[in-house]
Amino acid sequence: MSILMQIYLKLTPLSLSLSLCLCVCVCVCVCVCVCVCVCLVFRCIMGSSLLSVAEQLLKDLQRTFLETNQIPDDLLIALRFVFGQCALQALDLVDQRSVTCVSSPSGRKAFQVLGGSGRLYTCFTSCHYCPCPAFSFSVLRRNESLMCKHLLAVCLSQAMGLCQQEQVSDQQMTFILSGKTEAST
Repeated sequence: MSILMQIYLKLTPLSLSLSLCLCVCVCVCVCVCVCVCVCLVFRCIMGSSLLSVAEQLLKDLQRTFLETNQIPDDLLIALRFVFGQCALQALDLVDQRSVTCVSSPSGRKAFQVLGGSGRLYTCFTSCHYCPCPAFSFSVLRRNESLMCKHLLAVCLSQAMGLCQQEQVSDQQMTFILSGKTEAST
């Protein structure tokens, strides 16, 4: 028997066991990947379903508030259930008239929310964004909330017709959109 044949016969069981190990590892990896993908898809579906529920809730709130000029208890409970603790904080911001829709002659529009800390946050509903730390952490990073209290306050104030309106020049809007609140002279 040749040396190559002896080496082959000695390596064959080893290569078979390595192949088996590799196959098991691949199967485990595939199963883990499938589970992760299923979880991500489920989260995405649930997230989009929850977003649909939130949108419908805001439509119901708008209709009811325009008819009765108040928010019934069942809608308050639903707001709290869908949006969590930030629902109450957002309603407080709306009550304090902290939401302003800023628009310019060119048609650009942004929302500014005066937070409880006194800081002014420029929110964009079209791209669902707020520069606050809670949005970065709870919404983007941890995926725990649909939106922060500032974005929710914007949505609520629009639905309730309680958004302050302010016209600014195109130059001022440029500064607002760049993250600055006033043009430096």
